[in-house]
Amino acid sequence: MQVTVFGTGNVGSALLFPLSYNDAIDRVCVSSRKEETATAAIMDVASANPEGASKMVYQSDGDVANSDVIVITSGVMQKGKNADEVHKANLEINRSAFQFHPLKSNCVVICIATPVDDITVQIQKESGLPKKQVFGFGGDLDTNRLRYVLKSRGIYHEDAHAVGEHGPNAVALYPSEQNYEEVTKELRAFWGKIANNVDVVRNLATGDLLGKLVHSVVHDSLNVHNVCAYHPEHDVYITWPFAIGKYGVEEPLEISLPPKCAPALMQLVHKRKEKHPI
Repeated sequence: MQVTVFGTGNVGSALLFPLSYNDAIDRVCVSSRKEETATAAIMDVASANPEGASKMVYQSDGDVANSDVIVITSGVMQKGKNADEVHKANLEINRSAFQFHPLKSNCVVICIATPVDDITVQIQKESGLPKKQVFGFGGDLDTNRLRYVLKSRGIYHEDAHAVGEHGPNAVALYPSEQNYEEVTKELRAFWGKIANNVDVVRNLATGDLLGKLVHSVVHDSLNVHNVCAYHPEHDVYITWPFAIGKYGVEEPLEISLPPKCAPALMQLVHKRKEKHPI
C-alpha cells in the first residue's frame, strides 16, 4: 500500500507521524516544493520512529501513478483571509498535484484545502475518479469541536455531528437542540478563536485526525468519519458522517434531523446544489 502526501507544512508534517506507525502502509511518498523541507519532515519522523521513517521517500511528483491513497495537504494559509479569497489559489495548488500524471483507477484522494467542500467537488470532476473515491476532510474537526462545546455546557454530545459544510457554515446536529443558536454560534467561531490566540496555527489536530482517516482507508475498517462527499439522498457533495473503507466513501449514516437542524441543513443543501450542480 502506497500513500502520497502533498505538502510538508504543519498538517503534512504532522500527518507523517501516524502514517509511520501504520503497518499496512509499505511506502510513503512525500512531495513538497522544496526537497529540503520534505527531507526535514522525514528526519523529524525518524527522531521518533526510525523504522517508520525508513519507508518514507521524497518524490517531487508524489509518484501518483502508483499511489493507492493521495492526501493533498498543500494550500494557502487562511489566517486573515476568508474562504473565497483563498479558493482560486488553493484549487490551482490541488490541481497541480496530479494534473500531469494518470491516477490508479482505484486510487482514493483526500482534499483538505480551504474551502474544502468546494475544492473537493472540483477535484473529483477533474480527476475523473468515481465520486466515492474523492472526499474532503474537515467535518471530523467540527464534530469534535461541537461535542466539546456541548460537553462544556452539560449537554448530551455523543450523537452530535457537524454537517453541511466544514467551517463557518457548519450545521450543528444533536438530538436535544438545547441552546441551539448559542451552540451553533460557538461552533462556527471555534477555529477563528484558535487562530486569533496564536501567531501560527499548528493544526496538530488535523494531522492526528487525518491519520485516523487514512487508517480507515488502508485497513478497510468502515469507521464513520465526517467528511465532504457525495450524498445520494441529497444529490450533492456535503459534509456528513460516512463509513470509510478501501474504496473510499461507502454508506452515509442515517440520521433523523431535529426540527432546528433540518431547515438550516436544507437551506445549505439548496445553496450547494446551485453552486455545484451534479
